[in-house]
Amino acid sequence: MGQYLSKKTKRKLSLGYILFFLFIAWYIQDTNKILQNNITQNQINLVISDYNFYNKFYIKSNKNKQDILIQNHNYINNEELIKEYSSSTPFIVDSKLKKTPKYNLTIKFYDKNKRHSIEIENKISLLKDKSYIYNSKDSYIELFGKVSNDGYVRIIKQLEKSTRIKNILNDNVLKIFFIGFVNILIFLYMLTLFDEHEKNKIQMYNEYNQLSKDAQEIAMVDTLTGAATRVKFNNDLNDLIQLASRFKEQTFTFMILDIDNFKNVNDTHGHDYGDIVLKDVAKTIKKHIRKTDYFYRWGGEEFVILMPMNNLKKSIDYSNILREKISKIEFKKIKQITCSFGLVEYQSKDDETTIIKRADKFLYEAKKNGKNRVEY
Repeated sequence: MGQYLSKKTKRKLSLGYILFFLFIAWYIQDTNKILQNNITQNQINLVISDYNFYNKFYIKSNKNKQDILIQNHNYINNEELIKEYSSSTPFIVDSKLKKTPKYNLTIKFYDKNKRHSIEIENKISLLKDKSYIYNSKDSYIELFGKVSNDGYVRIIKQLEKSTRIKNILNDNVLKIFFIGFVNILIFLYMLTLFDEHEKNKIQMYNEYNQLSKDAQEIAMVDTLTGAATRVKFNNDLNDLIQLASRFKEQTFTFMILDIDNFKNVNDTHGHDYGDIVLKDVAKTIKKHIRKTDYFYRWGGEEFVILMPMNNLKKSIDYSNILREKISKIEFKKIKQITCSFGLVEYQSKDDETTIIKRADKFLYEAKKNGKNRVEY
């Protein structure tokens, strides 16, 4: 895949993919950050809620001032919490045991009339006019607040991943995986589209070249006889004249020939057989001209031969040989086919028009003087 893409296109595509990937990475990081902040804030809100519940529970139960441990449950309302914990004996925290609390929420009461550690005294000083202060750590959240008029409470909540948090994280992982998977599919699909586009371009280019080549062949080659057309003749004649006008040794001869009595062939045997005659005459001419000569179908039953680097004397002999070869072609429906020739050599004052007129004049004389002859 991608073998039809240009280097420039691949660079642009790769850069676009990298930018898109960076955007996805940024989005994932930002989403995770927001999620973690939401989770942390949610836990902080729960600790604050536990603090408020504890205040009400403390006043309602009127228990002794002890260190208590409460399991963190979700309650429908405050009354449900108060009802449950008023009817049960709180767990006593043994300060001598250096063990991790069994439950994820620890609540400890501090009497304001007693002396406390420097750490607690510092926290009390930070309270001032506030009801509570809290501090969020990676593994726990700590809240320190006032309790009625009796003292202070310290709530420590371990940040364990709840089932809900796990589900959120799992959902986020699935989203990340889905986004990455879709991203890869889109990138592969884009590569396929670009590849198909390049293939289509190459195919269209090849087809265009082939059509151009076919059109050029149609324009330059006569489909019936295989001789070149007058379009190519005009270009070649102009080139030969340009060379001959500059260099004397580049002279050339112009030969025009016409099949004698060709109208009778068409009238007697039909145009299809006339085409057979044209093909056989053209085949004979192409077989006996030099590789350096140019052969054209002039129109109808007329043909033209341009002979570069050839003078009139040599061309006369050559024309008579060619005339005899044509007269010896064997046909099934007709006895013989002959041709009349008009032959000229390039002159210094010649242009495309004058050299054609001179050759055509000699062809007319050949017809007038009995046909099957060469005039020059």
